[in-house]
Amino acid sequence: LFNEEPLQGTPEGRNIFRRMKSLVLKLDDTRLITGAMNGGISVDEGAALEMDITGINYNIKGIPAFHEKYPGQPLVGSENNSAVSTRGCYRSDRDNEHVLNNYDEEVVPWGQQIKTTWDFTRKNDYMAGIFIWTGFDYRGEPTPFTWPSVSSQFGIMDTCGFAKESFYFNKACFTDEPMLHLMPHWNWNAGDMICVMTITNCDEAELFLNGETLGRKSSDVCSQCEWLVPFEAGILQAKAYLNGKEVISTETRTTGRPVRVRIEPDRANIMDDGADTVPINICALDANGLVVPTASNFIRFIVEGDGKVLGTGNGDPNSHEADNAPERSLFAGWCQALIQSSVGAKALKVTAVSEGLISDTIIFEVNKVDKPEYIYATVNQQINGWTVSAGSFDTEPDALMKIADNDMNSFEPVTFGSKYQADFKSGYKIYRTFIKIPKSANPEDEHLCEIKFGKLTCESAAVYADDKLIYCGNPAEDSSLSLAFETIPDARTELRVLLKAKEGTASGIRNEVKLSSKQI
Repeated sequence: LFNEEPLQGTPEGRNIFRRMKSLVLKLDDTRLITGAMNGGISVDEGAALEMDITGINYNIKGIPAFHEKYPGQPLVGSENNSAVSTRGCYRSDRDNEHVLNNYDEEVVPWGQQIKTTWDFTRKNDYMAGIFIWTGFDYRGEPTPFTWPSVSSQFGIMDTCGFAKESFYFNKACFTDEPMLHLMPHWNWNAGDMICVMTITNCDEAELFLNGETLGRKSSDVCSQCEWLVPFEAGILQAKAYLNGKEVISTETRTTGRPVRVRIEPDRANIMDDGADTVPINICALDANGLVVPTASNFIRFIVEGDGKVLGTGNGDPNSHEADNAPERSLFAGWCQALIQSSVGAKALKVTAVSEGLISDTIIFEVNKVDKPEYIYATVNQQINGWTVSAGSFDTEPDALMKIADNDMNSFEPVTFGSKYQADFKSGYKIYRTFIKIPKSANPEDEHLCEIKFGKLTCESAAVYADDKLIYCGNPAEDSSLSLAFETIPDARTELRVLLKAKEGTASGIRNEVKLSSKQI
């Protein structure tokens, strides 16, 4: 019911929580109710004990005291870790580059390392579990750096969903099937001393460089094995053991320079509904077909057929490249594009090209959808900016008469509602305004919209959109009038309304006028 509410540890906060909880239970009494506290957890008069399960953010040092004081109160970690890292980075540079290493060392001031939180959780059965902040990096609050950084670095994955090493730290904690991951990549300079780490849920790990063992060590998910290794190009291999038996192995190799681009689509088919979107991941390969983990080549996307590049990304928390341009640099070897079909697509081909590299192409299988599964919302907007002819015409005027741009006197501003034109009791008046028709995402309705007059009092009415007559008739007395008509989406349209007064009766447009259109 709340997250980090300043009143959480006060009597007032407790009462607010109780009232909120009682309202929720009237609607649904099948679920447990919690909140997320970052303070005041041990205050008797606070909200903590009103929860079915008390949620505590980060504060693992304060949890034992809370449990000792309230041993019967269920507990869960409602926001945890805030460990930070930059995908592909193995040496932190906080001052200049705003990048953070992937060895589960870097945290924000209020956070804990992955291994610290999980070690506490697994050793204390009264702690039900944890929620990790966050699964993905995200825009909106760059952390731990501000501008020119543009995204957070909390994620287990970056903004594109590319796994950081923290993905594997967590996998080791939460997976029973034997797993092994080896970090970092093996593209360095001669003489560099590199911290090599295995990430595994097995009880031992051994490291090899070009076939020679560098040692076998005991391992734990909260205390992974490390070796300080002088770089030597070749094959870095790791093996993991359970009860003395090798159960899994993995390796990484030194790569050459990039020579070709490779596209890895999420899937090879796309629907023709104009909404379906397929992520494609792009990397650079060396002459041996190995992904170059340090590549930063600039990639351009060429779309042929019925579709477009909806957006691009590369997970770089400091990238200022446009997210909606059909181009992107590789970051730590990878970038991503989102490919969207057009409505009624027949064929769609995407090519990724980079100067000096062999390009790659994917031809999507386009699948027909009988009816787009859109969820529509009706957009209703009030039409304002009306003017009305300053005087009444004794005889029917030309409703489409030319009005000079500098004519500030023939028409005057008018608003509707109760303040209709009380002196309009005979003759004719012309009303005039301009609207912009929203573009509908439904191809069947993209030129259709509806204008609704709340109430008209008149003998007769004629309505024009630009120079096209869309209505001419005698509306029922004091009635509303709805008119569907075709126009050009995103275009500026002039509306004119010619009314003949109901003789002797105050006439005119009496209520607001609205424009309706369907939008996704």
